[in-house]
Amino acid sequence: MTTHDTVPARHGRTFPLRAGQTLKLINTSGRQVVDSWAFCDPDISEVLSMEHSREYIHNVYFHAGDTMVSSRNRPMLTFVEDTSDGGHDTLVAACSPGLYEQYGIDCPPHRACALNLAEAMAALGHEITEQPSPWNLFQHSFVNPDGFIRHEEPGNEAGC
Repeated sequence: MTTHDTVPARHGRTFPLRAGQTLKLINTSGRQVVDSWAFCDPDISEVLSMEHSREYIHNVYFHAGDTMVSSRNRPMLTFVEDTSDGGHDTLVAACSPGLYEQYGIDCPPHRACALNLAEAMAALGHEITEQPSPWNLFQHSFVNPDGFIRHEEPGNEAGC
């Protein structure tokens, strides 16, 4: 069965998956970042872990064929295919009201990915009390030799 849902820009949505199911994400307008999380149901304390997954694959970027693991080091997702220009960030925290405050950005009206996650999970009856690290699809973040993290505008075109 195939279902097509479009998530409005700057909003969040949940997509329940069972073992063996596939989720296809399409960057409909290009140059957008999609902060992504995965939780085990019903125990949402087990979450897709960027830290554990980086150690598991020995890389800061996930590529097609890589398996990502949970906060309990259990296989959770497999990255099947990538038609983007790659570079999906695993280092940077989700934008949040606290981060926007540090940067002097008004929130609201600028929505924050951390709030999108909280809203989407609340609709399922879950409260997010601690923000897990997101997998920032289409986000280009790089670590310079001196350790400085720099961000570049995503170069992905619509449809990737």
